[in-house]
Amino acid sequence: MKKLDLYIIKEHVSPFLGGLLVLTFIFLLSRIYQLLDLLIKRGVHFFQVSEVFGLSMAFIIAMTVPMSVLIASIVAFGRLGEDFEILAMKSAGISFRRTLLGPFIVSLGVFAVMAAFDNFLLPEANHRLKNLLIDIHHKKPVGEIRPRVFVNFQGYLIYVEKKDDRTQRLYGISIEEPAEGGVRFIFAEEGVVESATEEFIVLRLKDGEIHEALGRREETYRRIFFKEHLVHIPVSSELVRKNRKYRSDREMTLGMLIKRAKEVKGEMKSLNRPADKTRKKLLKNRYYSLLVEVHKKFSMPFAAVVFLVLGASLAILSHRGGYETAFGLSFPVFTLYYILLIGGENLSDRGILHPALSMWIPNLLFLLLALFLVRKCEG
Repeated sequence: MKKLDLYIIKEHVSPFLGGLLVLTFIFLLSRIYQLLDLLIKRGVHFFQVSEVFGLSMAFIIAMTVPMSVLIASIVAFGRLGEDFEILAMKSAGISFRRTLLGPFIVSLGVFAVMAAFDNFLLPEANHRLKNLLIDIHHKKPVGEIRPRVFVNFQGYLIYVEKKDDRTQRLYGISIEEPAEGGVRFIFAEEGVVESATEEFIVLRLKDGEIHEALGRREETYRRIFFKEHLVHIPVSSELVRKNRKYRSDREMTLGMLIKRAKEVKGEMKSLNRPADKTRKKLLKNRYYSLLVEVHKKFSMPFAAVVFLVLGASLAILSHRGGYETAFGLSFPVFTLYYILLIGGENLSDRGILHPALSMWIPNLLFLLLALFLVRKCEG
């Protein structure tokens, strides 16, 4: 029987690698524009762009490995079904459940590896990627000017109502400019990014006014109207790499998340006054958001186990194999799974549903469906 298990497992290897390659490429397409923007528009060195690419792969792999298991299972068992090998095994007294044993054990290994990956490597990659993108944006900040968003460049606080990315023209401009011995505000109807060098961003502003408050107590105030005004905003010419200590939820390891969750829970217990009701609700939402990430580190890798059983059952019942069938059956499953996952995450973040339930509902529902289909395959 060991030879049979190895034979079925080998049938999964090629479609798993093929599915992983295709799915990874599909996910990378959404990152291509950002990478080209960094390389061409912002002039970021190819080495840094490659680093962004490499660090982005961690999140993509965490998503595509379980999905690739489903594709591999459909292709492998679909081929076995098309060639009547499953029928031959049943004739020899080998049940469909028994044929799942070898791949099932391997899927448990995939679950263990991906759980460790999601717990340790993925958070560190997310943290380094975020730090690198922040450093790149500080080096080449002109692309960060976005409508109705305050942006800080070397002490210059900039806000625009509207921006034309093609012409670099800005509308409804407000700038708080550093001023020695006081504060200076610049307002303009419109302007344009005239040039962006390694040292300065030059903004040519039109039809505006400057407000200055000078002196120790800002007792001197003056207002200047202008038809045209140039503002030179200094930028860093070198990419300065900084190691920021702050981590968001997706940048934390399992230990960090559990520690932070305990701190938040302890703070919740210390609030007993009626006036603390709103604060307690906010802390509960924060506590749940941390638990969401804790459970997600195990629920998403466990999808590999669920998808294996589900894929094998779908392949046998469809009586078809091949990559076309695999992708045709897989994408509806992926879509529904991640809709349930994201929906559950939103409910937990709002404090409506406990993360222990919301993050495992997709696996539970698909596992029940898979077991039902296995029974039909046995019939």
